[in-house]
Amino acid sequence: SSGVTHEFTMTCTKDNLLIAIELIRSEKSEVKVNEILASCAKFSDVKPPLAFLIVIPKLNEKAKSFAKSNNITYIESSSIKEASKKLEEILKKWQK
Repeated sequence: SSGVTHEFTMTCTKDNLLIAIELIRSEKSEVKVNEILASCAKFSDVKPPLAFLIVIPKLNEKAKSFAKSNNITYIESSSIKEASKKLEEILKKWQK
């Protein structure tokens, strides 16, 4: 941890477990690597136990590879509403 204070789109705590969420929206058809670098750097520095990158609409192949290689869970979605449903499903599975 660098000591730098980072802000995420959303954070929450469940049973003393920090969950960090970053939202990236693009008007283009795909989000590129350079558009997720800052979020990935924040996750890498803070190392929250659970971190989610929500991307609207979707990542391109290079960005997917980059996220996977950095162990970042991403959710691709066409809308905030759909993304929140997907996130809720993931968190329910994680709780079990």
